[in-house]
Amino acid sequence: MSETYLVHGFRIRCDLELPAPRASGSPDLFVTVEEPRPVPNEPLSGRVLARFEEDGLTYTTTDEGGTLRARVPGFAEFAVDEARRRARMHLDPSTEPGVAPILICGALPSLLLAEAGACVLHGSAVEVGGRAIAFIGGSGGGKSTLAAVLCGAGARLITDDLLRLHVEEDEVRAAAGLPDIRLRVAAAPLAEAVPGTASPTADGRTAVRMDETVEAPLAAILVPLPDRAAQRVESERLTQAEALVELGRYPRSSGWRRRDILAARFASLAAVARAVPVFRVTIPWGPPFPAGLASDLASLAGVDGLR
Repeated sequence: MSETYLVHGFRIRCDLELPAPRASGSPDLFVTVEEPRPVPNEPLSGRVLARFEEDGLTYTTTDEGGTLRARVPGFAEFAVDEARRRARMHLDPSTEPGVAPILICGALPSLLLAEAGACVLHGSAVEVGGRAIAFIGGSGGGKSTLAAVLCGAGARLITDDLLRLHVEEDEVRAAAGLPDIRLRVAAAPLAEAVPGTASPTADGRTAVRMDETVEAPLAAILVPLPDRAAQRVESERLTQAEALVELGRYPRSSGWRRRDILAARFASLAAVARAVPVFRVTIPWGPPFPAGLASDLASLAGVDGLR
């Protein structure tokens, strides 16, 4: 039986159970999971909208007669109709079925949001004292780990891994995402301090499910630089030009070539860089982490409210 879920601002109706809150109202997107078939490491046909290579794999997004297609080699492939109302997904036969909800809640919305010109970064965010602190970076850069550290000290989760920012005049708001923090093996012990229910994921991580997520105005964006030799938190506030470059390094959906999408993305990133302080932050890395790390990061962002 299919249900409707709220996924990063989309009401998605799907016959799979998704790690997202259920939603009422008319769905924005219907997702159908088809029979598995091989997903090769080859570019898709059609006009290329986005393409990038990583670890020997080629990731492509194309427009084929109005249909948006995206291929994650060896894992899955999506096809979204011209109206962007219906999406079909099939997994590679070698892919663990439990990966499907992760892709539907991550790769698919990030693709559609990026195409629509939204500001979507590879990041996590928490709320402290009514304000948001965001962490951005590449895969394995410590975003989820630091979100868990702050949630263990009393912060509330806004989003993990996919950070959608709304620019409203001079204010930037971090949109509520899924109520899960997904921790890699080394950070899994942090789950004990985070208020929520922990369980293993299909991709070998530990997910901590919260009761809810919240939206909040953004106080600061931190780019973590994990350093096991560091003795204390050290920070560098970036100029607006430096911040724009840094934000541009961490899109949640990469390799876009269409000019209107690139222009919209540049404009939204520039607006964020003007409105919100961005810091590079050297962080004494663990676990174990220093006892005052959460307070130090909150203080750097100019917020108060941790226990």
